Amino acid sequence: MRQALIDKKIAYREAFNRFDENNDGLLSFVEFSNGIDKILTLSVPIKEKIFALMDKNEIGLVDYPNFLEVINLSPSLGVSRGPFKDNFDWENGVIE
Repeated sequence: MRQALIDKKIAYREAFNRFDENNDGLLSFVEFSNGIDKILTLSVPIKEKIFALMDKNEIGLVDYPNFLEVINLSPSLGVSRGPFKDNFDWENGVIE
């Protein structure tokens, strides 16, 4: 997730603000899912797990500090720009 934001030159705060469709300073799962879909393709189960990591209070809403904490956990992968096979192991590693 972090690498996708870096590649698209989107600051973390800017990404959070773009995702926050109703501008209440909190992300719902729907807002997070819709926002992340504009940046990279992740399966619904992976998005749910990432959102659950961010939702420390387990209320279905994420604030910017918790969003940022998970973004900073996400590895900045030095993936080559050539053809490669993505097996989603890195996503599962981030979640664990």
